[in-house]
Amino acid sequence: MKLSSSVTPVWGITGQIAAGKSTLAAMLVESGGVNIEVDAVGHDLLNDSSVKAALAETFGAGILAPDGRIDRRTLGHRAFVDAETTQRLNTIMHAPMTAEVRRQTQKAIHNKERLVLVNAALLYTMHLDELCDLVIYVRAAPDVRLDRIVTIRGMPLEAAKARLFAQDPPPAPGPRVIFCDNQGSLDDLRTWAQGIEPG
Repeated sequence: MKLSSSVTPVWGITGQIAAGKSTLAAMLVESGGVNIEVDAVGHDLLNDSSVKAALAETFGAGILAPDGRIDRRTLGHRAFVDAETTQRLNTIMHAPMTAEVRRQTQKAIHNKERLVLVNAALLYTMHLDELCDLVIYVRAAPDVRLDRIVTIRGMPLEAAKARLFAQDPPPAPGPRVIFCDNQGSLDDLRTWAQGIEPG
């Protein structure tokens, strides 16, 4: 099945934690293309001096390691206390992250890449869906995802349960949304990925 008629189609990938977003993204660009991992963009921005200053002012100088870099573990402990502290983090991070994703997307389009993937847990919250010709929402049953978080990521059971529903809710069905049910094996997912083709 061919999807999108753009010279360089831009697809968003989002979904629930441990549903398999990044695994699917890697499969889709095996034949060429660019996979923009929005989490990785955020991690890189922690080295930006203005971002570091804003974070230290908001969450305290204790988030800085002795070498001056952001200690991500300490930042996480302070930023994910509740909805209010998480919103403070998002207020600082989302604008520069979105700007960088837009820049990388435009560069890929200019280079006439085969495909651009915008892989983001908060695709809709960050309005990155506005960049996309279509969105693939990856989903799996809660018990399947819980098992993956615990066995593959090594997260304690109670912490894993708290993370299950911490991301964007599913989008409403529509012509720009494709749902990928990833409850089976990697081979099953690869078969699904091979059934869609940018073009």
